[in-house]
This record gives sequence, structure tokens and C-alpha cells, in this order.
Amino acid sequence: MRSQIKNLPNSKIELLIELLAEEFDNFYRKANFDLKEAANLAVREKYPQIILEKNIEAIGKPNVEILKLAKDNPFSFKIQVDILPKIILPDYKNIAQQVKKQETKIEIIADPDNQITESDENNNKGVKVLPKLSKGKKMTV
Repeated sequence: MRSQIKNLPNSKIELLIELLAEEFDNFYRKANFDLKEAANLAVREKYPQIILEKNIEAIGKPNVEILKLAKDNPFSFKIQVDILPKIILPDYKNIAQQVKKQETKIEIIADPDNQITESDENNNKGVKVLPKLSKGKKMTV
């Protein structure tokens, strides 16, 4: 048996599998000399075997396509299957060392109309009403 793995986009792979004529002949005899049944037996036995041997994390139902099926010849088929996507995490420890805590200073000043203007270091301004703050007093948060 020969097998080849081809990576496809969107977390899929394609397996190209070829059984030698002698190997396929065993399945042909088990299937009472029915080619279609022999092909089904071969796929059902060889697909899980290859998945385990190659450590493929297959998910979902495989799509099987028979490429060559004839008596006394090699049997070849192709399987496309979804796999778990490869996730590569960044070096989070290095990133954490680079990130510095940034403190934002907010200053709140009461104006005569009892409107409180809030601004931060980025000059983002908003208006909030805080009636309990006396006029002219400052509060830094």
C-alpha cells in the first residue's frame, strides 16, 4: 500500500491511496468476487488505518472518490476530509513583558451650571451631571 497526503486550503487534506493488486485481491475474495463490495471493504479498512498511522486529526465525514478499480490491477482511491485547524499561539510571555500598564488620569471640574466636564489624557471629553459636587471644586480620579 502506498499513501500520499496533500494539504488543501481551509483545514482539509487529501489522501491518495493505492493498494497493490495482490492486496486488493484479498478484499475481492472477501467480497465474494464483487468489485464494488471489495472497494468498500478496502476503504473501510484502510482509511482508519492511515488516519492512525499518520496522526491525522480528521473531523467530519470523509469524501471518497474511486480513481482506479479493475480486477487484477492496483486499486486507487482519493479521500478528502476536514481536519482540526493548526493553531499557532504567539509567545504570550514575551508579549506580556512588553505591555506596560498605562494609567489614565481623569479630571472632573464642576462648572457654574452644575455640569461636570470629564476629560482624559487623550482629550476625550464628555458631559455628565453630578449634583452632589460643589461648584468650583476639583476631583481627580
